[in-house]
Amino acid sequence: MRAITIQQPWAWAIAEGRKPVENRGQNARYRGEIAIHASIEVSDAPLPDREACAALDLLGGRGNVWDPRWYPAPLRRPQSATPTLALGAVIAVGQLVDAHRAVAAGKGVCCQPWGQAVHGTNARAAWHLVLADVRALAEPVQCRGMQAVPWPIKDEGVVDAIRAQLDQPTPASPWRMS
Repeated sequence: MRAITIQQPWAWAIAEGRKPVENRGQNARYRGEIAIHASIEVSDAPLPDREACAALDLLGGRGNVWDPRWYPAPLRRPQSATPTLALGAVIAVGQLVDAHRAVAAGKGVCCQPWGQAVHGTNARAAWHLVLADVRALAEPVQCRGMQAVPWPIKDEGVVDAIRAQLDQPTPASPWRMS
């Protein structure tokens, strides 16, 4: 199984089905099943979608995280609240169906509101990785991420834990807003 590591809350927005496009500085030639791995970093950049912002706020915002370094497996959550954003874990699986360079569209860029014209501080043209059929996992599966796009999950135990959840009907999950 291959994966892509994405900072929170962007990974959450993908798992929620709100963000169908991931911005990268390079093309990804791979197409097919891809695990959405939440980085251990939380971005402070604003979400461009008002409804996604409201949903994230309702779930406790960016500070409401589950980090395996603080709450190791088996999953132990803080007593006060159910974390919204899992860090350092696979939180969803979808299909990477397309990748294209950002294209100017009117006064903006294609794939709005999530698509960006440039990626990173070096101002390279962004590539939009288009995701479909994303399914959030009921429980995050802890594993280390990588910067490559996509990268192979080599730990068979992690792959088995992900597959076991995909084989089950999608239950209501505290990690996903219904």
